[in-house]
Amino acid sequence: MSRKFSVRQLYLTILLLLSLCAWECSALTDEELEALDEFVNATMTCKNVPGLTLSMVKDGQTVVAKGYGVSDMDKGTAVTEHTLFNMASLSKSFTASLMAKILSKHQDISWSTPCNEYISDIAINHGDDYRNTQTTMYDLLSHKVCTADDTLYLMMGGFVNVDRSDYIRHRQYLGEICPFRSKFAYLNTMFAIAGEIAEELEGDTFENLMRQNIFDPLGMTSSGFLHLDWDDENFSESYVWMPDQYWHHFNKSIYVMNHVQAAGGGVISNAVDMAKYMNFILSGGKDESGEQVVDESHLHETLRPQTAKNYPYIQSRPTYPVDESSYSYALGWDNYMYRGYVKNFHAGAFPAFGSRLSVYPEVNVGVFIGANGPYDGNDHAAMQRIEAFATDLLLGEEPWLNATTACTFPEPWQPSSEGVSASFASKRDKRNGENDKKLNKIKSHKVHSARPLDDYVGVYGHKALGNCSIWLEDDSENLRYRYGEYGLGELVQSPQENVFVITMIGPMAWYLDTYTGEIPLVARFRSSEGDIIDELVLPYIPVMPMHVFRRGELLHDPPTPKPTVPPVQDGSAIVRQSPFIYILFAIILVAYTML
Repeated sequence: MSRKFSVRQLYLTILLLLSLCAWECSALTDEELEALDEFVNATMTCKNVPGLTLSMVKDGQTVVAKGYGVSDMDKGTAVTEHTLFNMASLSKSFTASLMAKILSKHQDISWSTPCNEYISDIAINHGDDYRNTQTTMYDLLSHKVCTADDTLYLMMGGFVNVDRSDYIRHRQYLGEICPFRSKFAYLNTMFAIAGEIAEELEGDTFENLMRQNIFDPLGMTSSGFLHLDWDDENFSESYVWMPDQYWHHFNKSIYVMNHVQAAGGGVISNAVDMAKYMNFILSGGKDESGEQVVDESHLHETLRPQTAKNYPYIQSRPTYPVDESSYSYALGWDNYMYRGYVKNFHAGAFPAFGSRLSVYPEVNVGVFIGANGPYDGNDHAAMQRIEAFATDLLLGEEPWLNATTACTFPEPWQPSSEGVSASFASKRDKRNGENDKKLNKIKSHKVHSARPLDDYVGVYGHKALGNCSIWLEDDSENLRYRYGEYGLGELVQSPQENVFVITMIGPMAWYLDTYTGEIPLVARFRSSEGDIIDELVLPYIPVMPMHVFRRGELLHDPPTPKPTVPPVQDGSAIVRQSPFIYILFAIILVAYTML
């Protein structure tokens, strides 16, 4: 009897050891991991990416969590799995997850409850009773509200000293860009409103709610927020590759500008924590120990398609070796198909970080990538190729990209839409050279307006965006302007009456230099009645929404909020094993003691 018992125990031990190996051993071979490293490094090199962080998960386990390149060019600091990156718009999925948690606790409300029932004095579009009474959480988180954007003004520091609640209540004055629910119109400010609703329902700050309901239960011990933790010693530097072929080192201290939109783009995290987050999504809302953190049905709703895309992404055979497409958007997630697998995805971009997150619920696979530059499109091109290669490895598929095609894509399958590689840089340089010539021509043309420059001097206000001051310094041929904390420079007279070319100085001047395109950014003054200048239109170019600032329509800044002290936290991230591992060891130990 004791012999049979011993054999059984030995058999059990062997099974447990095999299970332990299956649990702990990597889902990738050494050869595959080496191929991954070679592919990532080659792609980063050709796409000019300074530093990159990568997480890969499969079947509830972290397969890869590591860094590549540098987080600080000057110091040569290497990116590790603990280096923090800005998640940018990936934060939207976190906000959706938080709302799923909160709504599951409130049985009297749902995703379809009108927002004015959450916050009685909230208005989405001024004077628009239908939109104000019918907008729901579905609309907010799936970009169906169709009001105007204010990203440019956020970048210029227009809301640094604006209380977040006051900011939310002034969004109603931005106006609409399309009829309500008529189409998909991506908009960060609607997630800011969702964050305000979370605060109203739970009686705490958005940041505390995210920590208490998402970060802490998942063991995301290093994750934080851009506006609070920008000076964390583990937070990567970020870099913009400028058209004049040099690196602009982004000034992290101005990330305080993002406090009003933390719910739309404010999360910072690292490879270790993002692996935990992907496993949370893939497990239907469970933590590492299997405990349900967020109700599965509510979390699943965030992944379900809600609205059709205006311009779907399509990569199809026979042109390409594999299919990939996206037609719809969920709640803080894009809906994709890759190689026939359902994929939930989101990307993010905020100076000068880029990010991508993809989860494949049917096969329990996820890939996260973050980059700290060059913020010119090449970062997302690199991350897209690396994601495809990493996903193929996890799926057990032969990667369809290699180190060469990752750099030439979409060649050799079709002509490059990214600029035909080398010619793109030369075209960009030529374009920017032409812009410089245009601006210099305007400056040297000695244009003198029929109006005295004093006619333009004054303070112009916008109920949603704040105030823009225009003044004339002694003996100056150009007007000076100031908007927000970082919008500062000259308005240079142009040959066209009442139109001035915008120049900029200060920490955000790079933004103007990079994104003005072929047409210089201009400001236009005009008269609403008679001959008196009383309106300032910013900016006056087709690719950005125009906003009219008017004399007398002043938004008086509320009192500056008290500075929030970043929470004290351990900057290092520890890769923790699942409690199941220790249970297995305990069982094995007991088995041997009984032999």
